[in-house]
Amino acid sequence: MCLNRRWQKILQAWSWSFVKTDGVLTTKAPKSAGTLKVTQDSTIIEGTSTSFATTDIGAYLLLGDQPYLVSDVYVINATQQILSISSPYPGATSATLKYQLYYKDYALDADVGDIVSMAGPDWPLDEMTQESLDVEDTSRSFVGPPSFYVRKGMGSGIYQVELWPVPDARYTIRYVAVTRSVLTTKGQFIPDIAEVLLMAAEEMACGIVS
Repeated sequence: MCLNRRWQKILQAWSWSFVKTDGVLTTKAPKSAGTLKVTQDSTIIEGTSTSFATTDIGAYLLLGDQPYLVSDVYVINATQQILSISSPYPGATSATLKYQLYYKDYALDADVGDIVSMAGPDWPLDEMTQESLDVEDTSRSFVGPPSFYVRKGMGSGIYQVELWPVPDARYTIRYVAVTRSVLTTKGQFIPDIAEVLLMAAEEMACGIVS
């Protein structure tokens, strides 16, 4: 534990330009304009006076307290679209259902191999486990400036994170990450760099232990 803390401190203390990269992700505000026509036990939902687009594929549709992954979007015209969701809607059939479409998962730059730190415009983002977040906010009903992030791993070869609370507006999140070029295929530092980091961490850790 002591070594790991020293290693993280070393990574954050110096630029390590050949190891780290600075990146930016921009969040999206939730959508709630218009209403939805839903049919019980169907995965097809029709929007009226909505503004869905194909870029909303991968977002989450909150109906009541249950989120559904949007798997496809069909644009009929500027104010009418059809959504396909990941699982059937079990609720009652309705022609004017209110909703919230939100974006909680975000992809980082392609060269990101691991995250060192993340921060909003004026505040840091702390890391949270997926299990803790699922207990804290199962339906992701809390919205606001993101204060936490969850590592989602390398989906489709790109590092992804989940932000919480669900962003309620457009925010610029900056992050520091370890580049893939200094990691092995197993996600570990290449031997030469790892040895330098561990030697420095051991020296600092031994001083604390002493």
